[in-house]
Formats: sequence, C-alpha cells, structure tokens
Amino acid sequence: MWSELNAVVPKSLQTELERSRAGMDFFVALFYLSAACGLVTIGVAFDGRIKPLLLLIALVAFLSTIVWYEMAVISTSYYANTVQALVNLGRVKLANEMGLKMPGRIDQERRMWWLVKSLIYYNDPNSLEELNLYRQRPPVLSPTTPEAGNRAEPAPESQEGEEPDEAEVDQ
Repeated sequence: MWSELNAVVPKSLQTELERSRAGMDFFVALFYLSAACGLVTIGVAFDGRIKPLLLLIALVAFLSTIVWYEMAVISTSYYANTVQALVNLGRVKLANEMGLKMPGRIDQERRMWWLVKSLIYYNDPNSLEELNLYRQRPPVLSPTTPEAGNRAEPAPESQEGEEPDEAEVDQ
C-alpha cells in the first residue's frame, strides 16, 4: 500500500523522502562503481606485464568501497526516519480516504491494517466481513430543496446490533 500512503501525505514529506532516497542511492551507486573500477583496473594492470600504478589505483578503488558502504548505511537511517514520518503522518488520512475510522487502541489499529492487507493481497472474504467493523458510515443524501441545496448529511448513529427505528428508515 506504499503508493496509496505516498499519495495522501503532504508534498513536503514526499520531497523529503525523495531526497533521503537519492542520497542513499548515490552512495550505493558509488560502492558498485568503485568495485567495478577496481576489478577493471586489476584486469588492465595484469595484461602482459604488471603496472604498479594501476594496482595502486585498484587498491584505492577497493578501499573507497568501504567508505561508500559506510555512507550508504548512515544515509539509510535518514531514509528510515523519513519513511517512519510518512507512515505516522499518513496512516490516519489514508484510513479516512479508504472510508475507515481509526480505532482507539493501537492493537485494534494493527488489526484493521492487517485486514486491509489481507483483503488487498489475498482477496480474503473473511477480512472483508471483519473490516466492516472499521468502516465509516457513508453520508445519507437528503432530498434536495431550493433552500438546502445538494448536501449530504451523516447517517444517524445507532448502537451496534440495534435496528434503526421506522422514522430513520423513512428518511
């Protein structure tokens, strides 16, 4: 659900996520580039006669992979913090966009997101039934009158398991 989550967070957080990912990708690319450069340089250094300068360049390239690896590891912590902020700020809005109400307890919230995942990835009909407990009531459209205009009114709240009375059904 990464795409959905990314779609509901503020643009500033999306930009921050891209920046943190760019730094991490840069150091990973440098790691592989240095390793490839070292291998090619060693291959060229031994083509017929040994060239000490090329061996020194290969050694520097291989030693620089250690630096690039460490920098990539450091930048992943920044990326991880940005992803955590994205989840913390986006999950409530994502739930609202999906027509779900956030439960009051964290264990219930975990259960709700697990059910959403089960429904999306495994098409589990049991998840759909249980997910109904977390759905928001859809707005009930009232008859339009010239003074009221077109507006939706929220459905009246009723207790779980309670049948609506006849006046509520007639509306």
